Amino acid sequence: MVRTMPKVTQSFQFIPPSTAKSLNTIENSVYKNIEREKLLKDRDEYISTIHEAVEKLDGDNRYIIVNRYISDDETDDYTIYSDLGVGRTKYYKLKQEAFIQLAFFLGIEVYKTTKEEC
Repeated sequence: MVRTMPKVTQSFQFIPPSTAKSLNTIENSVYKNIEREKLLKDRDEYISTIHEAVEKLDGDNRYIIVNRYISDDETDDYTIYSDLGVGRTKYYKLKQEAFIQLAFFLGIEVYKTTKEEC
């Protein structure tokens, strides 16, 4: 992790000091480090939530999401549906179902309303 360090070299200016309260360099560094740590903690929690949701997916759905979007290999759709032994149309239906399940497990599903319901 990269931490922000305060400047320790003394500097002089011909501008008179202001009366407005502002953070000095040490306080600025501490504030930036605290904000960065909060951001990293939030990111780790979100990644953990995503991993838990992916683990809840069914076998084929998990295989599609992991191999297409999470793994380091750049796997294309053709390779995945060939590995699964399904046709292109069936694969895209499975892929859509995988995203819907993942959205439900993450709690980010979106419901469309029709004009009649409004």
